[in-house]
This record gives sequence, C-alpha cells and structure tokens, in this order.
Amino acid sequence: EPAVRDLGFEISGNRLYLRFSTDRESPYRLTVVPQRIASNSGRPLSSFGDTSFYFYYQQKSAYLRWRNGQAMVERYGPKLFPMQGRALSQVDLRIYKIAPDNRNFWPFPPEPLAVNEEARPPMPGEEPDYATNISDQIRLLGTPHISQIVSLPINENSSESAFGLDLEPFLSRVSGQNAAGTYLIGYRILGSSVNRIYVRLTVTDLALSTVEEEHAVTFVVTSLSTGRPVPGAVVTVEGETRTGTWIPVIQGTSDGAGMFRYEHRVKIDEPVRRITVSKGDDILVFDPYRPPPVFSNNHWYGSQSRWLSWINTEPRHEREKARRRGYIFTERPVYRPEEPVYIMGYVRLRQQGLIMADQAGRKRQVVVTGPGYKQWTYPVTLNGNGGFQVKFDEKDLPTGNYRAVIRDVADGDNLALVEFKKEAYRVPRFEVTISGPDRVPLDREFELILTADYYAGGRVVGQEVSWEITKYPYTLRPPGFPGFVFSTDESVSGVRYNDYDGASFTRAVTDQNGSAKLTINPALENESSPRIYVVEGTVRGADTQTVTAVKQVIAVPPFAIGLKLDRFLKDSTVIKPEIIIIDHNEKPLAGKTLTVRLHRREWHSYLSETDFTTGEVNYHTDVVDKKIFEKNYVSGDTALSLSLPVDAAGVYVVEVLAKDNLGRLQTIQSDLYVAGDTPVSWQKAYANVFETSLDKKSYAPGETATLLLKSPFQDALALIVIEGPEKNEYRWVEVKNGQGLVSIPIALNMVPRLPVHALLLRGRLPGTGGRFTGRIDRGKPIAMAATTWLTIDSVRNELSVNLEHPKVNLPGKKLNMTILVKDSLDRPVDGTASLWLVDRAVLALGEEKALRPLSAFIDQVQSALRISETRNEVVGNLPVEEIEGGDGRLEEAEGMRSSKADELFKKTTVRKNFQTVPY
Repeated sequence: EPAVRDLGFEISGNRLYLRFSTDRESPYRLTVVPQRIASNSGRPLSSFGDTSFYFYYQQKSAYLRWRNGQAMVERYGPKLFPMQGRALSQVDLRIYKIAPDNRNFWPFPPEPLAVNEEARPPMPGEEPDYATNISDQIRLLGTPHISQIVSLPINENSSESAFGLDLEPFLSRVSGQNAAGTYLIGYRILGSSVNRIYVRLTVTDLALSTVEEEHAVTFVVTSLSTGRPVPGAVVTVEGETRTGTWIPVIQGTSDGAGMFRYEHRVKIDEPVRRITVSKGDDILVFDPYRPPPVFSNNHWYGSQSRWLSWINTEPRHEREKARRRGYIFTERPVYRPEEPVYIMGYVRLRQQGLIMADQAGRKRQVVVTGPGYKQWTYPVTLNGNGGFQVKFDEKDLPTGNYRAVIRDVADGDNLALVEFKKEAYRVPRFEVTISGPDRVPLDREFELILTADYYAGGRVVGQEVSWEITKYPYTLRPPGFPGFVFSTDESVSGVRYNDYDGASFTRAVTDQNGSAKLTINPALENESSPRIYVVEGTVRGADTQTVTAVKQVIAVPPFAIGLKLDRFLKDSTVIKPEIIIIDHNEKPLAGKTLTVRLHRREWHSYLSETDFTTGEVNYHTDVVDKKIFEKNYVSGDTALSLSLPVDAAGVYVVEVLAKDNLGRLQTIQSDLYVAGDTPVSWQKAYANVFETSLDKKSYAPGETATLLLKSPFQDALALIVIEGPEKNEYRWVEVKNGQGLVSIPIALNMVPRLPVHALLLRGRLPGTGGRFTGRIDRGKPIAMAATTWLTIDSVRNELSVNLEHPKVNLPGKKLNMTILVKDSLDRPVDGTASLWLVDRAVLALGEEKALRPLSAFIDQVQSALRISETRNEVVGNLPVEEIEGGDGRLEEAEGMRSSKADELFKKTTVRKNFQTVPY
C-alpha cells in the first residue's frame, strides 16, 4: 500500500518476483500474509505472523544541457536548438542578439560556454581586450533582449530525453518574423545553479558550397529554403596579419549562377581566420578550423585540415604540366653474345590529355646496363615521328641480363626501359605445332593433335610430351553484330559460378608420326559458362632441349542470345529491342523458340526498428520487377525487331529466355531508362551519396555521353562539375520527377577517363516546417553528391597496321611485303615503319615485350576535386525522444521494467528442447 499500477508476478523455484509501476519519492509498504495450509491428514499448519517492510524509489536527479555549442537553423523553417535533459519542466532563458561579425564572440567554442552570473562583472578599466575572453564579454552585454522562464517539452517525470528547444516565438519578438540574425542563448536551471550556459545560434537562409580545385576555388551560394543559387551574395575570406589585424584576403560577389571563382596565382601569407557570406541583412559566418564534411570521389570525409588552408601555400599547376613519356623495345628477347641488339623507341609529351611531339633538339641518351653494372651510353636524336634507333653491338659481351633505358639528359629522368638477355643458346632442332578446332560447343568433346617436326626434315618420334591445360573465362563479342550484348556475358545473364581451379597436367609420348593426341570434354564440367582452354604442349628432345607450343580453344554454349537495346529513351515511349540467336560458330541460328518479357523496375523502401536499446531505425530497399509484357517468338536468319510501348517514365528491364535441346535455360537481361513527365522512384541513397547511370559503357571522342541523375528527391537542383583535363566546367541541371539528364560532349583529350561530379541540392519541402511527431525531419534542406567516371576509348590515337606477304618463300629468294596503315576512320596514314625479320625458333626462347606504345603515353586520371557543403549542418525539426539505456529502459530496481519492455519480451521467443517457446 498504497496501490500500484500494472501489478504482475512470476514464480521461479522458491522465489516470487513482483513487477509493478510506482511513483518515485513515494513510500510503499509491502506485506506478505501467510495462508492456512493443511496436511494430507487435514491437520492445519500453525500460521505465522504477517511480514512487511517499507521501500521507495529515489527520484533521479534533474539535469539539462545543450547538445552542441553552435547551431545553424533555417530562416524560413523551424528554429530549434538541440538539448538533452531529465525531470525538468522549466528553465530560465536569456537571449542576446549580436552582430554576426563581432569578434568579441568569435570564435565561439565548440562546446557550450558556462558563465558564472554571481561573479562580479568587469568594472570600468577592467574590460577585457578586444576579441578576447568571451565569458567576460558576455557579462558586459547588459540587459538581454529576452529574459524569462520558459517551459520545456519535458516534465518532472520525464526520463532522459533528447529534444529541441523551440526558439521561434522569442526570436520573432527580438527581430521580427523570419528575420536573419545571430544570437547568444543561455539557460540557467531554476533554484540551484549559479552558471548560465551559453550557445551561439545563427538564423539564415544562406548555404555555402566550395568546389576546390588544384589552384582555384569556386564559392557557390544557395538558398536553404529553395535550394536555388543566390546571386549578388558577397563572399569574404579573412586572414590575420602579423600584427593581429584581420583583413580580407579573398572577396567577391556571386554571379547570376550563384558562383564566385577565385584563381590562386600568388601565395597568401595571412592564415585564414574567418569565411563570411552575406546577402543584405543575412550574414553567415564560418570558422575555418571547424570545416564541414568534404566530398571527394564518391565519399564524404571529415576534414583533417583547416578550410582553404592551401591558399597559404604556393600555387600548384600539376594539371598544366607537360610530362615526358617514353617507350623502348628490342626486336626479340634473347641474343647470343656476338649478335647485335636493335633498340628502338618513341618519346612523347603528355599534357592536359593530349599526346604531342617532344622537342627534337633536346638531348637524350639510351643507356644500356649489363652484368656487373657495366654501362654503355648512346646519344640519340628523334626523327620526324618522334622515334629513335640504336644498335647495341659491343665486343666481348658477357652473358646475362641487360637493361636499356631512354633517358632525358636535362631532367635526368628515365622515360622507359626494356630488358633482354645475352646467352649462348642453342636454336631448337625441331618445331612443335598443335592442330585442332579454334572454337567448339560446350556439349561435346574435342581433340587436339600435337606434331613435332625437325627443321631439317623428319618426325620427332618416341619423345616425352607434357600437356598443361588451363581454363579462363571468356565473353562472347562477335564482330559481326555491333551493339549486341550476348547471354554469355555475366553482366547481363546473372552471377555464374566458375569452377576454375588452376591448371591440369598429363603426359604422353610421340608416336611414329611424331604426334600425340589430347581429348578434352567440356560437357563433364560442373558449369556451362563460356571459357578459353589454353593448352601448352611441351616436347623434350633427345638432347634434353624442350620446345613448347600453345593452342587456345574457345568453348561456348551451343547457342547464345544477343540483345541490342538503347539504354536511354528521351523522346519516345516505345522500347525497340533487337534480338538474335547465334550458334557456337557465331552464325545466326533460325527456328529457336524464345520468350521475351518486359518488366518495370521499382524500388520499395520501408522502415524497420533495430535493437530497442538504441531506438534507431533502419531503411530497407527491395528491388521489385513488375512484369508488364510476355510473348513467345521464333528466331530467324536476321535480328528480330520488336516494338514495346510503355505508358510512364522509369526504368524497364527487357528479358529474353531460350532453352537448348537438353532443356538448359539461357537468359539475358538489360535495363533501360525512359525519360518522361511522370515521377520516378529510385533506390534510397546511402551516406548522402546517390546513384547515377550512363547510357554506354565507354565512349569515343566526338560522341556525346548522357548521364542520368537518379535523384532521391522529386524536385531538386544539381550542380554538375565536369573535371576536364584543361579546365572544369560548371553547370546547373534541373531535376524534375526524380530525373535529371546531363549531356557531356567527349573530346580527344579526355582519354582514358573523365570524372563528372554532381552536387544535388534540395530546399525545405513545403509543409514540413511545423512541429512533427516523427523521429527524422524528412523535409529539411539536404545535399547529396555523386561522382561518375566516364571511360573514353583511345581509338583516335590508334592505327591499324596490316602486313601482306606470301605465306611461303624459298631460301635466297626476294620476299615482297606490303604494309598498310590506316587511322580509326579507315583513312590511309603516312608514317615510318620498322620491319624486322626474326627466326621464329629464337622467339620460343623468351617472352617478348608487348608492342603497344600507346599505353606508355596515357596516364591514369585521378580526381583532384573537393566539395565542401554547409547545407547538411542545418538542425531542422527535432522530436522529443527518450534516450534508451543499455538495458532497454529497465528500471533500476531488480525485476522492474517498463510496459514497453514487457510488451517486447512477450513477443520474443527462444529455442528450448528444439521447440519455440516464449522468452
């Protein structure tokens, strides 16, 4: 007594557990009254007296604190400051309005500032120096603009909770409705505390983004309420001189696109102390020592350095620098000591994405290093095509490994190297060839025949043969069907298990014909994905010298489905896929039954609650493909063209299925995007990084790439930054109905890849600024970003070379050859060709260097862009939310827990004796 609420009990062994809800600080008496107990013979047991005791639950101590030292709130939205507290309903609140650029209160500390109100304020002559001792400066402020007892959204019985203190009514009394300003806000707990705890609050409609390049920064000013650019805003970066004076080191006004660009041409000596953005009476001030998060290459990072600290260093111009690149090679990998080595190469300049000729008169050397670090140096001069040649023919050379480099004398840089050997080798006496099919179906076995012939004539009989078989995955790309993607490609046919467990070995002996046979059966494999069999046959001769031949056999399914589909449809709502079925020889296969399906892809997101001890929520997204069309067709000798109309914008998936004679299914899927005026939903963005999509996997110079922004917001504005090799291009793109399209012309200097960055900005959603009961403010201003890499093919830098000559020629006879050179547009090209005739037997002694100079002249592109964004620093709406403890709101007393926890435990089950039972 008195009576309690929610009384319940539980018996465990010889213990009785009671559960109930009580009022704290109220005394309770619990009495145990024994009942009459009779034995089996009916005799009553002597009763005991009542047992009772008193108890009470102590009231938890009240407390209150700011959760941050500073906050930025929306001028045209909710104005709440984050707080945390328990068991309090009122607080003494004071508000001072201050000038945003007043250095007496700058920089405000990151934690709330305590000011002892019972301490004597500074007397005349004791005032603190300018811009020092913020606590004493607050004591000198005088009468506050607001000083009153205010109610909190919690009460004396509240458990520990996080909430937002609504300051809108008080700020309106000070500055008017929806006015910008900067305020010092302090609270004091009634009755006991002598300290007033102050924080700094900024009310603004401005947001600042900085896009930092190698030697420039673009300031972008936008509106928090609309997400649109703000023209005419003044951006000022202040630095501190050696005398302690603060001066503007960067200052400018945003243009019609809300941008102001600063080119860093000279080092600024004054360290950055403050960044200010102003538009009329709206002034926003930032501390560079507490910068916002930085976005770079698809990730948000916490900044580890001072905001814009690089302007205090010398300008860097790495992007504009010309870099020398070289390529050097020999005509074969192995030489005898007395044989000359022919060395050839090229030198080029790589600057801002272009490959250019280097200065012809510049001094260069070919340096050859041999065993014992012995060196030979040969000055070289570039010919008209930027190439050079050296004949390395020294006397009495030792055997061993050699290395040749092309060196730029002025810079001392080695531009390229090639390695070769000098050894007293023996030319193989016989030749090994492997004959067999180049392409086979996967549903039957095939045979390879190795033949060993002496160069002088005759067969290699009775010698040991070693077979090594290695399997590699293969993707079918028939040259006769441009634009088609085939079902053998894992990217469109789903994940496939590849059972490639290394090489297998077997041995044989050459027969009377100098031959050995090898049979391989792909039908015995665990999976049926296309593959390449690389078969090496090695014959050991009578003199123990070995000769190896290699044969590649492509094994593909009996048929493959080809699908050609435009990935983007801008001005049409009719999907027009082309479908063809080919056999294992890449010829059209007619008469095959196939099924075509069309799906509309949707993303369904829903909330789920995690462990109740955290109180957090998780978003889950399911991909749902809704079938809207299905029909059977029969393949023909040409591609099957279909027209599939759709009635709404969005992502669609075309699926084609067919079975072989054994009933095994092949399928191919390809998605596409149909632009339109209807809303489109996408997968929920993760960590403020949204998704994008390109219309092609790669592009050639002269084409135009289309980038799709998969916006999580139906209406937004995106800042697109194309990080080109020469300069960056900035443009705004409207996002409507969750869709945004960006067209990017592809230039020659963008090879091999181009980074494109998108900063997606959304203002306050209409109708979401009032108080709400949810956990997360879904309507607050927010910024997301994404980086997309465009792959650019180097076709414009490539030449096709064709060598025409007779297949057989007699010794002592003249061999006529024709060299045909064309560019990527199939036009004849003039140039210089080097032709070497090398004994094929010698090439079997070592591995040749790949003859692809272009790869040596193309550098991998890295992104140097950094985007900082303050929009996500806005507080927004804050609900009253209990802070769950580690025991999930279990009360302090043993055996006592809340009704919420009880309800959860009732729904929880465990496994006991192989049965599901309540917890």
